[in-house]
Amino acid sequence: MFLFFVLFKLDSAANAISNKFNVKCLPEHIDNHLKTVKNAWVAISKLRDKDSGFGWDDNLKMITASPTVYNTYTEANPTHEKYLSKKIDMYDEMTVVSLSPSLSLGLLFSAKPMAMAAPTTLRVFSSSKPTYTVSHKPSLSVRTTSFLRLPTTYSTKCATQSLITTTTTTSSHSLRSASVVPVNAAPSSSSPSTTTFHGLCYVVGDNIDTDQIIPAEYLTLVPSNPEEYKKLGSYALIGLPSSYAVRFVEENEFQTKYSIIIAGANFGCGSSREHAPVALGAAGTKAIVAESYARIFFRNSVATGEVYPLESEVRICEEFTTGNVATIDLGENKLINHTTGKEYKLKPIGDAGPVIEAGGIFDYARKAGMIPSSTA
Repeated sequence: MFLFFVLFKLDSAANAISNKFNVKCLPEHIDNHLKTVKNAWVAISKLRDKDSGFGWDDNLKMITASPTVYNTYTEANPTHEKYLSKKIDMYDEMTVVSLSPSLSLGLLFSAKPMAMAAPTTLRVFSSSKPTYTVSHKPSLSVRTTSFLRLPTTYSTKCATQSLITTTTTTSSHSLRSASVVPVNAAPSSSSPSTTTFHGLCYVVGDNIDTDQIIPAEYLTLVPSNPEEYKKLGSYALIGLPSSYAVRFVEENEFQTKYSIIIAGANFGCGSSREHAPVALGAAGTKAIVAESYARIFFRNSVATGEVYPLESEVRICEEFTTGNVATIDLGENKLINHTTGKEYKLKPIGDAGPVIEAGGIFDYARKAGMIPSSTA
């Protein structure tokens, strides 16, 4: 029901903006804008921290710095330059949107935030191939409360990714274009998924948090910008400690050679940043097999459609080594380690599978008829 509520509110906000400003606005434009604002707030809060070395002028709403500090910091963090030594526009509104999510959509109906949210300034977060036009106003039709039945437990143990990947689907299209189960249709056991992933594994342990997956300094990169999406992938798992001798993405590369991540418990804990699964997807990750997940990371993985967050029946991260060759068969719910010859049972992905195959929650909602297609 929560997902229905969010889609309905985003759809209503998009309608209001389209009507008031005579522009074509999609729900994901609103969603992307809110996420962009919150990501900016993360960077600003970090700079305003009492131990950051920067000052704060509350009258001007400006982060201050000496020339030496400014030059040194912006050289190391060029994407943060826009927040330093200049007035931060709409700082108070940004505070409300970032700290009071329940008011975020309501603010979109006030004049200034709506102007900010115009599609000409928004970029879609949930897809690397954004679309901006629609021939009519979106309208949401809630068909069933069983829209998305996610597993009640989120457990997966080892994180592994591979460089060489082969994806097989029931259609000739890419994974992102696979067919979608209708919203009001129950999962069919007679037509299981034939999607498989084959490639090298990258193994991590327990409690891999979002700072390790994608550090906060890279959250200003906008995934809907193809160049920034590509760059985001190059920083995937760059925050891992030095005990991980093998880098997930080699220096000066944008893609990893590890398409499967094998992980321990509580993978994706920490913040709620959607950049975490997006960065892994941008790097070329197809699936993660973990003992358990942080709930928000699991939801973000499904919502963005970037990676499959799969769970193993038993803890397996100690039984894999980075560089092992593996195959994931979603139809059979199994993981095969070809290097050791062992097979492992996976928990079914359930109704989350069609959402990921569709490319994320917005693409799924369009194909299921919940919101109009952007090309309609």
